[in-house]
Amino acid sequence: AAAPPPLARAVSAEDAAAAVVVVMEGARCSVGRASDADPTDVFPPVVGEASKKGILRDVRSPVGGDGGGAKLKVGAAALLLHGAFDVRWATTDDHVREWRDWECVLEAAVQRGRVEDASEVPMVLSQPLAVGREERERAVTFCFDELCVPALLLTAPPVAAMLGSGRETGVSVYQNDVSTWIVPVYQGAAIMAAVRRVDLGGGDVDAAFHRLLMTSEGNAGGAVWNSADASQRPLARRVYDAVGCVVIDYDAAVAELASRYEPIHHELPDGTDLTLTDGEHFRAAEILFQPFSLPDLMPDARLAMALPEAIHLAVAAADVDLRSDMYRNVVISGDLGRMAGMAERLQRELRAKAASLPAPSSASSSSAAAVASTAAAARARVIIGGRHATWRGAALLAAHADVAHSWITREEYREYGPGIAHRKAADGASAPAWRGCGCSGGVEVSASDRRSASRG
Repeated sequence: AAAPPPLARAVSAEDAAAAVVVVMEGARCSVGRASDADPTDVFPPVVGEASKKGILRDVRSPVGGDGGGAKLKVGAAALLLHGAFDVRWATTDDHVREWRDWECVLEAAVQRGRVEDASEVPMVLSQPLAVGREERERAVTFCFDELCVPALLLTAPPVAAMLGSGRETGVSVYQNDVSTWIVPVYQGAAIMAAVRRVDLGGGDVDAAFHRLLMTSEGNAGGAVWNSADASQRPLARRVYDAVGCVVIDYDAAVAELASRYEPIHHELPDGTDLTLTDGEHFRAAEILFQPFSLPDLMPDARLAMALPEAIHLAVAAADVDLRSDMYRNVVISGDLGRMAGMAERLQRELRAKAASLPAPSSASSSSAAAVASTAAAARARVIIGGRHATWRGAALLAAHADVAHSWITREEYREYGPGIAHRKAADGASAPAWRGCGCSGGVEVSASDRRSASRG
């Protein structure tokens, strides 16, 4: 086997500033240049392929910056033609659904990033933290063999979100549609041995809100929300994005429903007035804090851990000397950022949980650090990363001196092959803890962790 490449700077500072940054997270793809303050374009990573008789099906037909030609549409243009076109999402939140669709989305993203010739501009590309070895290698192969990029830098959304918030050390709590990742980050790299994954995502909150709407007395007499039809989920998500929130004291808010609660009104796209009379807008997100206590909102009864519990476990798995900094910088991003009041509620829960943390057993220096970390937990601070925090962090990463050796050049790819991606990653994924993990990325919450949470 060839020896690992030297840790030399592969991309100049000028080229790094001109790099195109592509971040695919959930229902949106953000693209822009590393020197930009915000992404220049944000579009859904969907592909629409002409399906009517007589139109050739050629998914690899040229994709223009305006959304494609007659045979293929990418982004919002594909959603507008739903019915006449077969519309497919290129990715789930943790994996690529269809590689040819993902390739089309990436090609469109490069064009929308004001790149005339991809062979002259380095690329920063985000990949899910749970991406497998084969998926990572295939993405690298496409970027070098098809797009012919001169250099490539890989990162993960949770790490990028931490950097985008202006911090290099802390806990990144990143939620996609199907899961929530709690990633301790130290100096811009994930501590993979301490990562926790909770099987509750923004889609679960949307589904809970949908179930509440079906039983609501103000849902236009049941004419709108009359079944568990999955096709209604996008509309439910739009409504929740507009009215959803998290309350500081859930029990007190529920007690107020019968006394002095004011209904919430929202106008649907067809003009129907939706009236929320039973606190549906704040009850849905409670599954993130009490997943065991709300079986009516989680009929599948999954053993998901409460978010504050998982954060405490992730911090406890990190080095004891780092825990104080972790608690002082808890950054939430992804779907968590859309819920008003989430930062305040999570901060309150973390501080309340600090009182039940186990006390140190001896008077050693490590015990002193444990005391300090417990005190820091009692003063935990939760920060909202912002809408474009993930993209901004990926852009900042391009010029970060500490990750200069993580750029994969075209010459290194030709010499070492796509496996070079496992040696050179800017998110900590190339560390031994990543390679030794049984699930190709991240550490899922264990059964013992879940049982301890249920007893707590």
